[in-house]
Formats: sequence, structure tokens, C-alpha cells
Amino acid sequence: MTRYIYKTLIIFLILNNLDLFAQIDTNRSRKNKAMETYNKMFFIPKSDTVWKSLTIDMKWKFVSDSIGGCLTGGQYCVDSKCGGMGCCFNMNPYWNSFLTLPKKDLVDFLISKLSDTVKTKVHTCPYFNATKAELATYCLQRIFKINWYDIDKKYQKYVDGTLKPTEDFYSLQDVLQKLLIDKNELKKMKIYWTKLNI
Repeated sequence: MTRYIYKTLIIFLILNNLDLFAQIDTNRSRKNKAMETYNKMFFIPKSDTVWKSLTIDMKWKFVSDSIGGCLTGGQYCVDSKCGGMGCCFNMNPYWNSFLTLPKKDLVDFLISKLSDTVKTKVHTCPYFNATKAELATYCLQRIFKINWYDIDKKYQKYVDGTLKPTEDFYSLQDVLQKLLIDKNELKKMKIYWTKLNI
């Protein structure tokens, strides 16, 4: 447990100082060194040929269960821009590679994961680790540059506060997780993402 805490603290310090490194050293060599250190913190295959040979399901398991990371709020899109400094989708080359797989196949695969309630190693700041269904939703958001709460006007009411969630909802993460286990809401989301993929 102590090793995990130290590892997490080191990653946090590296991520919080990447912009500082870039400001101090304009030739970006320090930023590149920080990125190399960040990438060495994870179990990344030594050869790209290994990564390329994996099936989409194996790549998904690798990025969600082995690499993990933190979304740092970068799971949501603002003005058609997703991610941000520190977001594992941007920072890790394997996440980036996964999210740029052939779109049709990737979207079909992610839609098939929308009912998976298993927890991942991807942290959703400042709350909890994402479920696979939730993480698949965040990946779909990034692909289409549309947030899940923009699918339905009712969902938007959770964001603007006009629809108060029940007391067991504490965040948008909780709302999304509850919606994904509701069969009717899950069906609505699957239909929506499928229509975008045509």
C-alpha cells in the first residue's frame, strides 16, 4: 500500500509540474524527460509490435486495467475540446493509440461495454475510479466531442441543478453510473451513440 501511495504522489508531482517545466525550459527537453518518467511508471509494452498485435478487447483491458491513470476532469468536452494537461487520455501514448483505433470498430466495441459495472484503474477526479461502462462513455464523449449529459434534456438538468438527484447521488459520476445501470436509460444511450456511428 505504501508503494502505491509513493507512486501516486510521484505521478501527481510530475503531472503538476509539466507546465512549469515547459515555462522554464522552452526547448521542451525537460517536459519530454518528465513525460518519459511518467510513462515508465506504468507497465507499458516494450515494443509497439506487441501493442499492434493485440485485439481491441486486449487493448481495452490493458489501458483500463493495467495502465489506468487519472482523467483530471478531462473526460468532459468544452467547446468541442476534450482532455487537458494531466488527463491520461492525453498523457499516455497507449490511451491515445486506443482512442484513435478505426472509429466504427472502436465505437461498436465501446457501446458493447456500456453495461459493464466492473471498476477500472482509471480515477475520475475528484471522486472514484470509473466503471468500465462509465469509462466507455467518456471514450465515446472524446470520439464524438459530445458529453453524455447532452444526449437528453433531462440529463442536462442534473448539470444545471434544476433536477435534484436523490440523496445517493453525489456527483455527475454517480448520476452517470446510476443511469448506466437503468435498463431504459442504458438503451437510450446505446441508441444515441449507435446513431452517431452510422
